[in-house]
Amino acid sequence: MKVVHQPMKVVHQLGWLALVVALGCGGDSATTLTLEFRSDATDIDEIQLEVTGNRSGRAHSVTLPVNDPLPQTYVVIASDDNSESVVIHAVARSAGQPEIRRSLTATFSAGGNRDVTVMFDALCRGVTCADDCVAGSCSEEVDSGVDTSMDTGVDAECDPAMCDDTIACTEDLCVDDVCANTPRDEECADDIDCTVDTCTEAGCTNVADDALCAGTMVCDESLGCVATCGGAIGTPITTGGRYDITVEGDDYRSTLCGGTSRADGEVLLQLDEKSRVFINTHQGAVDTIISVLRCDGSELVCNDDADGLTSSMIPAILEAGTYRLVVDTDSPDATTIPLDIYISPWTTGIAGACGYARQLTEATTTVDLCRQSSDMLSSCTGRPRDGLDAVYYFVLEETRTVTIDTCSGCSDVGITLELRDVCSERLGPRSCGSPCPSCAEATGQSAITETLPAGVYYVIADSLGSAACGEVTLTFDDGA
Repeated sequence: MKVVHQPMKVVHQLGWLALVVALGCGGDSATTLTLEFRSDATDIDEIQLEVTGNRSGRAHSVTLPVNDPLPQTYVVIASDDNSESVVIHAVARSAGQPEIRRSLTATFSAGGNRDVTVMFDALCRGVTCADDCVAGSCSEEVDSGVDTSMDTGVDAECDPAMCDDTIACTEDLCVDDVCANTPRDEECADDIDCTVDTCTEAGCTNVADDALCAGTMVCDESLGCVATCGGAIGTPITTGGRYDITVEGDDYRSTLCGGTSRADGEVLLQLDEKSRVFINTHQGAVDTIISVLRCDGSELVCNDDADGLTSSMIPAILEAGTYRLVVDTDSPDATTIPLDIYISPWTTGIAGACGYARQLTEATTTVDLCRQSSDMLSSCTGRPRDGLDAVYYFVLEETRTVTIDTCSGCSDVGITLELRDVCSERLGPRSCGSPCPSCAEATGQSAITETLPAGVYYVIADSLGSAACGEVTLTFDDGA
C-alpha cells in the first residue's frame, strides 16, 4: 500500500530511466518501480538515493528531503519496452546521528510494475557492511535481482514484523528481503449486499452503491437495499405475513380519521403490481388507527375501529408503487404490536387468497366455489392441494371454543378446511378439518372444533381438486 502526500514532479530524466518523486500518485508509464521507504527511526531528515542499471550501467543519484514522517513513496519509471535489473543504494541521514545504509536489487519487467519496500532499521544505524544491513546484521550478498513479485514464499531470514503496514486488510509478506503488502478486498466484506468493499490505504471502505439494488430502491450502508418514501426510509414489506411494528413518540395524526397524542409507528409497503391488500391489527390488544399514505404525504385510506373492535382493518386496492403504512395507537408508552399485511395480485379471483379475506360473522355462509380461483395450497396432508379456494377470517376478544364445518347439507363438493394463525404461512397449520360424522365420508366434508385464545384467525376452504365446482354451506359458531 503506497502512502502519498504531495503532487508528483519529475526530478531527472535519463535515456531509459526517469526518477519521479511520487508523493501523490504513481507514475503514468506502464513500467514502474515503486520504492516505499519505511523506518522505525523517527528522526530521519533526508534520504540519499542512487539507482544503477545493471545492463546499461547508467546511474542517477538524488537527495530526497524527508519533511513528513515515513513511510513515503517514490516511483522510478522506465520506458515501456525495457526490462532490466537495477541496484538500489539508499542512505538515511539524521542530524548528529550515524547513517543507516541499505543495498538491494530489483528488476524492471517491460509493461509491469514492481513494488520494493526499503526498510531503514534503527538497529543498522552506524553499521558498515560490504553488501546490505538487515535487522542490525550484515547480509552475505545483495538481493539476487530476480523479480519475485509473483512469488508467495517467505524468506526465512526476513523479519515479517518489518513489513507490517498496520493496515488490517493487507497481506504483509517479506519476500526475498522485499516487503509485499497486498490489499485483500475480501477481508473488508460486510453483511450488506449493496456495498462495494475495498481495501485501501486508509483500511477497509464499504461504499453504498444504489446500482446493486433493484428498481427504485437505494443502498443504505447499515440496512442494505431500502425504499424511500416521503422522508421515511427502511426495508419495505413486499410479501404478506405478520410483522411486529414498534410504536413510539407522537409523529403522525391521520387527516381522515384523526388520531391520538400517543405512540405511533410506520412501515413501508412496496408493490410490484396492482394488488389487493388486507391489513389489520386484530391480533393485538391495542386501540389503533391505520393509515395508508402515498410518498407525497397524501392519505389514501384509513380506519379507526373495524369489525366492532377498537383495532383496525383496511381492505384496499393499490397500484404498483411504494406506500407508507402508519399505525397510531392509544398507548402512552413505546410498545410492539402485531400487524397483519396480506398482498394478492389484483387478477386473483374473488376471495381466493389472503388479500381477499372476508369476515365470518353469520352462523352460515354459502361458498360458491365456481366463482373462486386456485390460489392457496393446502397444508393438510392426505388431501388434494390444488382446488378452488376461499379465505375467511374471524376475531375473538376472549378464549372461546369455535366450531367451523361444511357438514350442513352434505354437499357432494368435497372441502378441506384449514385453520391458520397467520394466513400466508402454509406450513404447520393450526388445525386441519376432520370428516363430518353426519355425512358419508365419500362426500369429503370437513369440520374443525378447537378452543382458541383471543386473536385473529384465518379459515381456508379448499375444494378437493381443481375441477370441483359448486356451493357448500360453511357453518361458524364462535362459542358466544
